[in-house]
Amino acid sequence: MDDMAAWMAKNQPNEHHAHLAKSVGEWKVAGKFWMEPGQPPMETEGTSKITAVLGGRYVQHEYDSSFMGQPFCGLGLDGYDTVKEAYVSTWVDTMSTGIMFMEGQREGEVTTAFGECPGMGGGTRKVKSVTTSSDAGMVFTMFDEVEGEWQTSMELTYTRC
Repeated sequence: MDDMAAWMAKNQPNEHHAHLAKSVGEWKVAGKFWMEPGQPPMETEGTSKITAVLGGRYVQHEYDSSFMGQPFCGLGLDGYDTVKEAYVSTWVDTMSTGIMFMEGQREGEVTTAFGECPGMGGGTRKVKSVTTSSDAGMVFTMFDEVEGEWQTSMELTYTRC
């Protein structure tokens, strides 16, 4: 029984979960997507609803917009793994049948995570995300690793509705 009590104590929401909870609410999202290096980004607008789930252990993102003239929807789940002592994230959307997994750390109001997601030509690609939070909103920037260099592929700017 001591092991179970220790497990339960270790897996309670903490200050990291409280940080994630600051994102709960409804958001307008301005998106920029770089399809090719050196070219101007494609721009889009969308909405996001973020809710706390599972006793405040995670926040769930519901994202709706359009991309290349098609409806685009996604679902994300962000949390803080108290055993790994790392922020963890998953993402699925209407442009893929794969799941993106990321893991990272937060310094102040900036969370940096690394992971893999489905590649457009098959296989997987390495990605990095940087999320900067403030009272004014959030900026989520995604980078793809191309020949050992991080190239900006997406930037989403969140403003509260």
